[in-house]
Amino acid sequence: MGEDLYELPKGWVWVTSSEVCSSVRDGTHDTPKYVEQGIPLITSKNLKENGLDFSTAKNISLEDHQNISVRSEVDKGDILFAMIGTIGNPVIVRTDKVFSIKNVG
Repeated sequence: MGEDLYELPKGWVWVTSSEVCSSVRDGTHDTPKYVEQGIPLITSKNLKENGLDFSTAKNISLEDHQNISVRSEVDKGDILFAMIGTIGNPVIVRTDKVFSIKNVG
């Protein structure tokens, strides 16, 4: 391993994780009851190369969403990644749409 292993691309700088990350949390590990109309529940299969895919997300009740959000509220600008298997397609949340996460960090 040479010294260039630690060289950064031009314009990059070294930072500590606490400088760029306020917390790491994960979604529910339980499967809430699905409902016809409600709040989308995002899982790793909804993390796509071009962002979040809500088209196949199942819905959960507002009460289940609120319970999940106490532990794992998602905000615009957060980075989501799969927690099962590989990290897959990390996604930056670029929407104000309300949703919950399951098996996603």
